[in-house]
Amino acid sequence: MEAKFLNRIAIIPPLYLNGKHNHGKDIKTSWEKYINLNNLQNFHSFIYKINNKHLFDLDTKIINEEMMPVLFIEDSTTVLIRKHNQYPNYYKLINIIGRPDWKSDLLQLFKPSRNVINYAKIAINQMNDYNCMHVRRGDKLTWKQCPGLNKATQPHNLKKNLFKNIAKGETIYIMSNEPKKGFFNELKKDYSIFTFRDFDEFIQLEKEDNYLLFMVENEIMNQSVIKIKTFAEKGYFSIMKYGPNGKNTVKNLIKYRLRRFLQKIKSEL
Repeated sequence: MEAKFLNRIAIIPPLYLNGKHNHGKDIKTSWEKYINLNNLQNFHSFIYKINNKHLFDLDTKIINEEMMPVLFIEDSTTVLIRKHNQYPNYYKLINIIGRPDWKSDLLQLFKPSRNVINYAKIAINQMNDYNCMHVRRGDKLTWKQCPGLNKATQPHNLKKNLFKNIAKGETIYIMSNEPKKGFFNELKKDYSIFTFRDFDEFIQLEKEDNYLLFMVENEIMNQSVIKIKTFAEKGYFSIMKYGPNGKNTVKNLIKYRLRRFLQKIKSEL
């Protein structure tokens, strides 16, 4: 989006994926392994197969994430490199550009790679008509801004949620970062349940590239009949009533804790 705003060619850097979500193993890989890059060229031209070391042999300027894009519209420097902090706030930059239509157009062009689609078909072809539920646990369970997550994602409570939306006996694929094997077995009493552990190819993916498995499972979700996500998101049913960033305000957290405290007192009376 910034390259389009500045009428420059975008340079997409190599893809390095942090080992945090891949058993501690960092991954140096290629974008086209996960995403169909051809569609994105329809939005704005870019190059991605380039030796970045050679960029610094050119006329180069480093700009930090606080500098407004409008400052560089007339800049004649050959290469502009925007340097972000460890956790770059790309959305801040998007908001500064102020083109929601561009954001919408760009998101519509993000499609999974053929590699992802082929892997997803392994599960899709076996399940036929199916539903999908994303159960986010793992690190989110310790987030203070995600109150009630552990309780809501326990199997007996998930079952209550499913009964509201999916008839008994139907097939459900569960995508989750819950490490405990058999955690969702209680649901098998009422539904035909699948997870990545039911497919040998996915078990291998989870060991080697958990990011690729996540992309595959997202495609499985996209092709499902009924879609349930952990957090509230437009176009989906959800387990929690708040969004993926949790209940961000202190006010909401205090209200939740107060309600739990009063419930505890009431139960003890």
